[in-house]
Amino acid sequence: MTAVAGDDEITLLAREIAACSDSEIEQLLALCSPADAAVIEFAVSQIVTSGEARSIRAEPALLAAYLTRNDPRPFSLWRYVRLLSQQFVKLTDGTSPRQLWSMPPRYGKSLSARYGLAWLLERRPQAKCIYTSYAADLAEASSVFVRDLIVANPDVFTVRLATGRRARREFITTAGGGIRAAGFDGQITGFGAGNGGGIVIDDPFKGWPEAHSEHERDHVWHQWQSVLLPRLDDEDAWVLVVQTRWHEDDLTGRLMDADGAEWEIVRIPAIAEAHDPESRDPLLRLPDLLDRAPGEVIEPERFTLKYEQQRAEEMGSYLAAGLLQQRPAPAEGGEIKRGWWRWTSNLPTKHDEWITSWDMKLKEKQTGDWQVGQVWGRTGSAFFGHAQLRGQWTVLKCACAIALLAARFPLARKHFVENTGNGPEVMDRLRGMGDQFKLPKDIADELAMTPDERKLVTASMRRGLLGVIPVTPKGDKRARARAVAALLEAGGVWLPERADWAYALVDECAAFPDGAHDDMVDAWSQGLAALSGRIRHRAVAAQGDERPSQWRIG
Repeated sequence: MTAVAGDDEITLLAREIAACSDSEIEQLLALCSPADAAVIEFAVSQIVTSGEARSIRAEPALLAAYLTRNDPRPFSLWRYVRLLSQQFVKLTDGTSPRQLWSMPPRYGKSLSARYGLAWLLERRPQAKCIYTSYAADLAEASSVFVRDLIVANPDVFTVRLATGRRARREFITTAGGGIRAAGFDGQITGFGAGNGGGIVIDDPFKGWPEAHSEHERDHVWHQWQSVLLPRLDDEDAWVLVVQTRWHEDDLTGRLMDADGAEWEIVRIPAIAEAHDPESRDPLLRLPDLLDRAPGEVIEPERFTLKYEQQRAEEMGSYLAAGLLQQRPAPAEGGEIKRGWWRWTSNLPTKHDEWITSWDMKLKEKQTGDWQVGQVWGRTGSAFFGHAQLRGQWTVLKCACAIALLAARFPLARKHFVENTGNGPEVMDRLRGMGDQFKLPKDIADELAMTPDERKLVTASMRRGLLGVIPVTPKGDKRARARAVAALLEAGGVWLPERADWAYALVDECAAFPDGAHDDMVDAWSQGLAALSGRIRHRAVAAQGDERPSQWRIG
């Protein structure tokens, strides 16, 4: 350190000292020469007052409260506000650089992110940040908010903006940092996020129609992968997604599914729910971040319990589950209720009838779509689910999976296969591929076949699997599910306890028809339709079998 310092050095030194505690400053002064100590003491004197400056710069919420202290509606330091503020500190200091904030509307989560960026640029004027939202004007409004906050408070902020670089969509600091704002469809060329900065994605969906459009959800995901992700300039660049949940397959949902371990979930439901570490719903396994008891609201001074309950009633259970509770799909389910399923620890080993039911993928979707096979048994008017296989498979691998499930459940002699998409190609393989067929080792390994199962599958694939029944769906998915929902509601459908696939089936049915996937629902509804006599059929011809392939849904 030198005792001779110019204005720029004093400014930089003041900024560093503002982040220090009193004890840290005392330790630093004790190590310095009298001349250096004088420089430090002068730097401290240049930023508000030493104690006040250090306190308001400790986190974004404290800075916001100080800046608005004389406003008619000052920034309130409610418990959830402090939580978001402290999460922003963790976001930017590397402790938790990937965060998903999920909160109901009108709680100021976007405002917290804006103050966070102002706070960050004061601490790191070299930080380059990108702010994006579903509309360019909203993203630009956030950029303008931060810009004007800095410009209007030169006595508080030491960061300065470059002359001529103060536009709505992009402003630059004298240290080279700043903010670039763009709509989610906008191009962000020539500007990266890093050097201590990162990306804020604030509500990528405009509303319900967009979030419930698969095309729009795919588009948002593509923008994240192809436009925003490549704009991260260094490994330390952070990402914050600020969103009210509309759909389980929205951007937050997809990020949790794709890279859940990399993201910290900051979920604050309008009304606290019971924490259950053993819950089948991963969001309910997380403790309440505000340490609330079940039934408590976020902040009664903001919105009371009566108001939140009224909002939920007006929205309806489906919308309230996402918009208010941040857990899309109501806990009890939409059209198919969770409480309708029955559970058993002792599945029957004998049934009047056994089947397998298979849902195929769309032929034009070579990747990303799921195929599902389930085993169902019927005893009288009771239906029992025994097993499920689910994967993103090639035609041959899917055919081998069907043969495998048939080998594991030899009493299931009818195999109902959806006759759309790649179903016909799969069934063609199951007619028999001849004695030259050899089971690929990678397929056997991926499907976890035992040595005996490998032999049985190989034999079935060579000679052909008997009992394969093509089923062409009649009516839309919702109509087919409704056709068998009465069997479920009557308490006649049983699933095995402690089976992960069964819990997943219940979750998908609860989200239906607005969930991200419906492949398990389709396999289930087809299976129950077959066992309840709603499908009349003849089996597809196996190799050497001249029986015609005919079916119809009754």
